Amino acid sequence: MVMFDEMRIDGDCANRYVLERKWTATDACGNSTSHTQLVTVEDNSAPMFNETLPLDATVDCDAIPTAETLTATDNCGMATVTFNEVGESGCNYTITRTWTAVDECGNAAIHTQVLTVEDNDGPTLVGAPTDPVIDVDCGSIPAAPMVTATDNCDNDVDVTYTEELTNEGSYPVYGHDNGFVRRGFWLNGTGFGKNYDFLPGENGTFEVFPDGTARITGTVDNLEDAGCGWDLEVWFRGPYNWTEWSAMGNTWHGDPAIVGTNYLDWTYYIVDTVNVSTITGSGCFAGEVLTIVQDAASPDKGLQIGLTANSKNDAWGMVRCNRHLHGCSGQPGC
Repeated sequence: MVMFDEMRIDGDCANRYVLERKWTATDACGNSTSHTQLVTVEDNSAPMFNETLPLDATVDCDAIPTAETLTATDNCGMATVTFNEVGESGCNYTITRTWTAVDECGNAAIHTQVLTVEDNDGPTLVGAPTDPVIDVDCGSIPAAPMVTATDNCDNDVDVTYTEELTNEGSYPVYGHDNGFVRRGFWLNGTGFGKNYDFLPGENGTFEVFPDGTARITGTVDNLEDAGCGWDLEVWFRGPYNWTEWSAMGNTWHGDPAIVGTNYLDWTYYIVDTVNVSTITGSGCFAGEVLTIVQDAASPDKGLQIGLTANSKNDAWGMVRCNRHLHGCSGQPGC
């Protein structure tokens, strides 16, 4: 008779152990012979994932795919799959996804997927004006609307607003040379002399802006001493027609015999109180800065523009800017 016996000797994990097998043969007289076999069982193979493994990819920030659910099998027993994800932040970043399948003896299979995330789409403005260009009256300029923004990748979008003033027209300003004393610019009572003018080829510029302001810029030179001059930046506000101008208690300046009724069609401005008007000395006047303000005591001290408005002939022109100055220093009459 032959007897068989098997005993398991456990190792360091469920699938590592030793099987001790013993066969014993015994005859009728009780004599026996035995044979022993030791079977060492090892688990050195990692599990295998069952599904198709996700590949690396480049994706938009609003199209990040959901992480796959992976399972695994093991040739010796059970396998457990764990998942981990590490992500960065910013406009362009990466997400690293790691699946780890481990069997009962610690053998592991690892799969890593790297997603490169990009933000290539600009925000969408909400509440922005639908008309990029509108024409309005200078007294009816609408307030800038409150504009917000949404973004496919950012929940906190900053909206910045800038406003730029551009001129509606730019016109040359010529010197005053019509048989009269050249006084394109007159600094009477300041100690700097009277007669200044835009020299030929160096005309000034008169600009009109959408908000109702206007500006004269340029350089005038002393007609008695070409080495002395001024750089002008004189701001005005308006425009006013005659009805508006006269209702403010103002009048016009000029020779009635030349002007006639043309003043009814002129455009009028006053010195602006928001933008500072200055004339800056050059040459022998370097370092001098004068500030121009409106002379409220003189109702004809404004800028009048139109046919015969130069008060000297029947040509189109402008005259009577202002003579009231502040800020001169170290000169007689200051």
